[in-house]
Amino acid sequence: MRNFLSLLFVCTCCWTIHAQEKPKYQTLLLKRADELRSGKAYGADKISILIGNIELQHGGYILYSDSAVFNQSKNQARFYQKAQLKAGDTIRLFSDAMFYDGNTEFAEATGRVRLVDEDMTLTTDTLYFDGKKNIAYYRSGGKIVDRKDTLTMTSQRATYDISTKAIRFQSAVHIDHPEYAIESEQLTYHRDTELMSFDRPSTVVNKSDGTKTYTEKGDYNAHTRITHLTKNPVIHYKNQDLKGDTIFYDGERGFGSATGHIEMRAPREKTLIRGGYGEYFQFQDSAFVVQQPVAIRAFLKGDGPADSLYIHGDTILATRQGAGGDRVLRIFSDVKFFKSDLQGSCDHMRYDESNGVMKMLGSPIAWSGKNQMTADTMLLATLPKEEKLDSLILIGNAFINSKLYPLDPSDRAFNQVKGHRIYGKFIGSELRRVLVSENAESIYYVDDDKKIDSTTGKPARIGINKMKCARIFMTLKEERLENISCQEQPDAVLYPEGDLPEGSRVLSGFSWRESERPKSKEAIFSNNRPREPINPLKPIAPTKQLHTLNEPSRSKQLTQPNHANHPNQATNQPYLATQSNSASAKQNSSSKQSRNPAKNAGTHPRKTSLPTRTSGQGQKGKSPVPDDQKRAKSRKQASQPSRTAVSPIEPPEHKDSRRS
Repeated sequence: MRNFLSLLFVCTCCWTIHAQEKPKYQTLLLKRADELRSGKAYGADKISILIGNIELQHGGYILYSDSAVFNQSKNQARFYQKAQLKAGDTIRLFSDAMFYDGNTEFAEATGRVRLVDEDMTLTTDTLYFDGKKNIAYYRSGGKIVDRKDTLTMTSQRATYDISTKAIRFQSAVHIDHPEYAIESEQLTYHRDTELMSFDRPSTVVNKSDGTKTYTEKGDYNAHTRITHLTKNPVIHYKNQDLKGDTIFYDGERGFGSATGHIEMRAPREKTLIRGGYGEYFQFQDSAFVVQQPVAIRAFLKGDGPADSLYIHGDTILATRQGAGGDRVLRIFSDVKFFKSDLQGSCDHMRYDESNGVMKMLGSPIAWSGKNQMTADTMLLATLPKEEKLDSLILIGNAFINSKLYPLDPSDRAFNQVKGHRIYGKFIGSELRRVLVSENAESIYYVDDDKKIDSTTGKPARIGINKMKCARIFMTLKEERLENISCQEQPDAVLYPEGDLPEGSRVLSGFSWRESERPKSKEAIFSNNRPREPINPLKPIAPTKQLHTLNEPSRSKQLTQPNHANHPNQATNQPYLATQSNSASAKQNSSSKQSRNPAKNAGTHPRKTSLPTRTSGQGQKGKSPVPDDQKRAKSRKQASQPSRTAVSPIEPPEHKDSRRS
């Protein structure tokens, strides 16, 4: 029994030693050769020279050549002339020369190298094949053609993973496809899924529409046409740029979305839209932005810094009028805007970027200098080429108000004008000419700038002028009333300030909302405005009302007066302030008010004595004011049998009031 155990131990040790000495690699086997020459040309290594129709096998690989040197001791072979390696059913490696190491399963192919895997062909001058990792790579420039996907890919370096069918390209990568082209510093192409993964700065150009996409990290699936970009992505399409922290785009549906610090830039319109999230619809050429969105329209001031217009709302929708047409912005809910010479707010706005017309609905209000403007519907026109304010139209319950001394909180003096429609013309950035039509009313404080009140330190107050008529024309200079003209059924009274009660110093519907005025571009994001529910899907119909103000033939009426045949040509008064109606020619001698409001203290349109202050002993002398009966009689005498219709689009044309 003891001898048996000893024999078993010896056998076990011998088997263990034999197992440890077994080679860890397979041996290259010579399967065929036309001529075999053996010798010991390299020391103790056993060398064989093979010539003609050579075939060697190593595991699952078969190597072919017309000439080879076979080192059996080192399990290596060098092939010359038409070298070829076959791996499995699909891989074929062709080259002019090849070195193969059976111990490491590593091959180096040189010369005219060509690797074929089904429909893919790789060409280069030097290719390395690692059988253990099942990869092939080049480092001196190469080209890959995938006939299945009609792709041509070139780069300075590339690694092909035969198991996963993934190709990793590096340095000077260029991919060409009938529908797109890609330039990159590093990307990985997955042949099975047609997915491209970008790891370095990359650019994709869509050949059909010229869309250019830039990213430093992301994915593009050529089969599904879905793009997901995650680092500094930018999409440039049709003269527009889209940026964001991340961008998703579906080419089949023409739908894209951007998240985080997004920017939609339209260089042609000089407009930029920013926000936290946005969506783009390619086939409709439209997009919307939410999460604190703001639209920025650059207005340049010569060589100085841009005086941009900032518009904010809950949602900004950008669309184009027809293929390649002008872009229109629609801003919904709690809209506010800021420019150095124009500020305002409304519930929703339509902004036509081509002509600079802003249409505001839902309690619109705007400020320009000292003037506050309100109406049911408001239209403001800018001149994009000249990059300045041009004109305005206020429709329904239209007001223009201004505070005489805005820096004095205790002062409650407000100049006011009211009507169904108000037309205004800007010169520079200042509101200079105003036409009020249909039920026009005004309250204006008349001061004598040449006299200073010793108590207040302000110009001496002459009185308060209250006026009603069908139409009021006025001009302003340096935000102060310069001339005023009341036409058709005038009813005007200049009151001494002390004779007019506080409650009668404002027009019906007057409201001063200075606290809502945005004082900076940052202030448009504050919520100090009452919110009103609206339907953002309801379209805002475009309007043509403001377009006529920019037509030369009509704007000439407001800006280029012709005094050649005008009765007041010697006074050199602006045309807007001297219009009158031919139907009231009879009353001109008695009902026309002086053009200078400071002189109105001694003239009443109905030849009625005005309340005046008398000098001497500090006593107040007052002339009687007409009672209701006399006033009604005066209105009847001043009234005309018919009224001239007022155009809803433009100010009425001037007609000479002189009788022939």
